[in-house]
Amino acid sequence: MASPARGFYVIVPPEYERLGSLPADQFIPALMEWRKTRYYAGLLSAAQYHGAAHQRPQEFQVMVEKNQRPIECRSVRVSFVARKKMRAVPMQSFNTPRGTISVSTVEATAVDLVGYAHHARGFDQVATILGELTEKIDPKRLTAAAKTAPLP
Repeated sequence: MASPARGFYVIVPPEYERLGSLPADQFIPALMEWRKTRYYAGLLSAAQYHGAAHQRPQEFQVMVEKNQRPIECRSVRVSFVARKKMRAVPMQSFNTPRGTISVSTVEATAVDLVGYAHHARGFDQVATILGELTEKIDPKRLTAAAKTAPLP
C-alpha cells in the first residue's frame, strides 16, 4: 500500500514495488475524482503522451483550477499548476493500465507550454518540444486553443 495523499491509498502491485507507488498517471484520475477536482495532465506530461517529450519529465504535471500542494510518494512526484480558463481547455482521454486519464490536446499542450514555460524548463525546452509537435498540430484547433491561453 502507498498513500500519495492524506486519506487516499493505492495498492502497489509487485511490478511497481521499486517505485514504491503506482505511476502518477495511474492514480491521478482516482485521486482527482476522490477530491472532486477538475484536472488534466498538462505541459511536459501531456507532451509525452503526444510523443514529443524526448526526455521523461522528472515529475508528473497536472493542471488544476486552484493551487494544490505537490505530491511525493516514494519516487513518484506530482506537481500541480493552477490554470486560468481551465474549463475551456480542449482535452482528450488516454488509456492507462488502470483506466483513462484526461490530457490536454496537442494544440492545448502547445498553448500551455508557451504560457507556462517556466514550468517546462524554459523557452529552449519549449521550442524543442513544439518542433516535435508541429506535425500533429491542426491550425484551426490551435486557434481555438489559443483563446484559452493564460497570456495574451
